[in-house]
Amino acid sequence: MGKHTHYSLRVGTNNFQTDSLKAHEASEGHAMSLAAKRASERPREQRPLPAALSRLDEETLKKMEYLFNTAYYIAYLKLPFSMFSQLCSLQKKNGLNLGNTYMNDHACKEFCKHISDTLRADLIDSLSTAKFISIMADGATDVSCLEEEIVYVRFVSGGAPKTCYVELAEVESAKAPGILKAIKSVMDKIDPQWMQKLISTGTDGASVMMGRIGGVVSLIKQQAPQVIPIHCVAHNLELAFSDTLKCNETMMSIKELLNGCWKHYKYSPKALRELREMAEAMEIKVGKPTKASGTRWVPHLLRALTVLLQKNFQAIVSHFEHMAEARDSSAEMQGRGRNLSKKLKAYKFQLHLHLMWDILEEVSKISLIFQKDSISISQVKAEIERASQALENMRRRPGKHLAAFQEEVGDGTVFKGVSVTRNNTDDRLFEQSKASIITDAKQFLASRFEDFTSPVLKACGVITNNKSWPKERNDLGLYGEEELVTVAQHFQAALRSNAFDLEVSKDQWLSLKLYCYDHKRIANLSQAEFWVEVFNQVHPDELELSHMLMVVEICLAMAVSSSCCERGFSCMGRLKSEYRNSLDVETVDMLMNICLNGSSPEDFTAERAILHWNQASQRMRRPCLKD
Repeated sequence: MGKHTHYSLRVGTNNFQTDSLKAHEASEGHAMSLAAKRASERPREQRPLPAALSRLDEETLKKMEYLFNTAYYIAYLKLPFSMFSQLCSLQKKNGLNLGNTYMNDHACKEFCKHISDTLRADLIDSLSTAKFISIMADGATDVSCLEEEIVYVRFVSGGAPKTCYVELAEVESAKAPGILKAIKSVMDKIDPQWMQKLISTGTDGASVMMGRIGGVVSLIKQQAPQVIPIHCVAHNLELAFSDTLKCNETMMSIKELLNGCWKHYKYSPKALRELREMAEAMEIKVGKPTKASGTRWVPHLLRALTVLLQKNFQAIVSHFEHMAEARDSSAEMQGRGRNLSKKLKAYKFQLHLHLMWDILEEVSKISLIFQKDSISISQVKAEIERASQALENMRRRPGKHLAAFQEEVGDGTVFKGVSVTRNNTDDRLFEQSKASIITDAKQFLASRFEDFTSPVLKACGVITNNKSWPKERNDLGLYGEEELVTVAQHFQAALRSNAFDLEVSKDQWLSLKLYCYDHKRIANLSQAEFWVEVFNQVHPDELELSHMLMVVEICLAMAVSSSCCERGFSCMGRLKSEYRNSLDVETVDMLMNICLNGSSPEDFTAERAILHWNQASQRMRRPCLKD
């Protein structure tokens, strides 16, 4: 109210004399207060600020759209806010009318805040309609040494599972109570009923998260006993492969050799220059050796091995041999060259290298599938079974790369023009080693994924996998009904709040199976397409499925993979770099929300963000003030 805020009837009074009341009714302060109250009771679109936006001329709206698009571009590409004025100057130079009012980094940050707020509002709207959710969380320390927890949520929308970034929160303590407090503070903002909807948690398996006594998940289960903790399948696959390597000395030495090659050429420009000169003299192309342990994901190791064997083998062996004999090399460098060249020229070592190449290709394919946000329980089961069978096939006959190596060498001792040292016992010893490696790999794979054989998760896989349904009509009757009951009984508390009826769901489950049998087009769809079709295209008048679909929604919303958290931290690292280490948590969270939940700059539309920006101001915006 400005100067009228001192009026007694606004701040409270005991003076209710008739003359005083009549005098106040005729005052300017009363008129302004009454107008403000009426304005606050109007629908949002009729309030003064939105009305002011609608009165803006087309040219001004277009200008604000350009500015918001530029701010979004900067945030999405993780550029500093200081680039805003430079990009605006470039656009003005190219003939675009942007005015002169908001040509600074502070305006860019404010625009990004309102864009982020609209994205978060969309997430809140989506979660308000979701009956069940799962959360994925992970912790890390950023470049400024702050301990932070990242939270994602998974839910089903229109029959398709969606994984969305929620927020980055600073934790008071890296212990379980501190982490849980951070998760609660994040989730309470977007859905006050999240604990009642929660069905599972996805983590990387750290003891502070998965610990049975005092872990974050165990604390959550005290309030929501139905919650199922799931160790991320992508992390589990990496651990299974890592366990396999540790059980075989030769396989571990391969990883050490790859890291040794990378370090040698990474920290010695002279060595890298010599390698390229040698490759040029040999008329072959070489690639720069890559790091075998870039992240925990297997594809990094595969890339390093592929570069070594497919591109660099001849040049690297020749270079190491040259190092071993060069007089200007130190004793340490000569020893390193002699050791590495000897390993690479050993026939048995090459057999193990190519076996590892075959295993890595198989595991990497699965790892990339497990890192997808859309991964489901039934897909996990299918991929693990396929991987186990592929490993068994490698035991019975050579894989693609091993077979190519054995075919090229034959009974001789030359591989890619390099003489290899070969003993009569190499093949026999390798076959024994191969059998042991593959047996260990299958055992570790089975043990790491034994949680997916639990009754509830196994039942979820059966229900959602439409491709495994019986092909004969008579066999459809009771198929999956026991699994439906298993899931429904475990989550009965969460289902009860949605007025779920188990007997009705059984009838609807049977009706759906028979409906799909009669409609072959639906039955032949992939799992993802099938459930989207069932949720959206099957009309309730034709087939009522509301109760049964609640169980399906639970199965699809399970937090199978938490690799999204790793991608989130990668995004955080690119935003909060050494050059931007003073960014606070709120700003980083705002930018991450745009990068992770926003559309591409080409598909972004600014209208809602502009409206939010205009409504949020206490005073009327003046976008043409300095024009």
